Amino acid sequence: MQLKTRSKDNVPPPSATPADRTNELMIRLKPVWSNTFWIKNALDLCEGIWQHADDIPRQHHHFFALVEKFSVDAVVLGICKLFDRSNWRYDKDTIPDVLDYAKSYLTDEYVVRLISLSS
Repeated sequence: MQLKTRSKDNVPPPSATPADRTNELMIRLKPVWSNTFWIKNALDLCEGIWQHADDIPRQHHHFFALVEKFSVDAVVLGICKLFDRSNWRYDKDTIPDVLDYAKSYLTDEYVVRLISLSS
C-alpha cells in the first residue's frame, strides 16, 4: 500500500536514527487523528445545540435542526471511515490499518525508545 505524503510531513524528527520508522508512523497517525478531531467537533456542536435548545428562538429552529442533522451525519460517516476496510484499492486512514502497521513494525526496542523520548 502506498502512503500518502506531503513534503513538510516527510521530515523525520532530529533524534531519529536513519533506520527509524517514526516518520512513516506519523504519516499514518495524522489522518486518523484528524478524522477523530472532526468527529469530536461535530459531537461538541450537537451538544451545544442540545444544551441550549430552549434558548433558540422559534424562527431559527429549522436552521439549528439542519445543523444538528448534518453534524450527526458527519459523526456517523467519520466513525465509518475510521473502520472501513471495504475496498483495498484506495488508501484509507483507518484504525485497523494503523493497528496492522503497529503489529508489523513496532518492535520492543522501538517502543522503549519512544517511551524514553516522551519522558
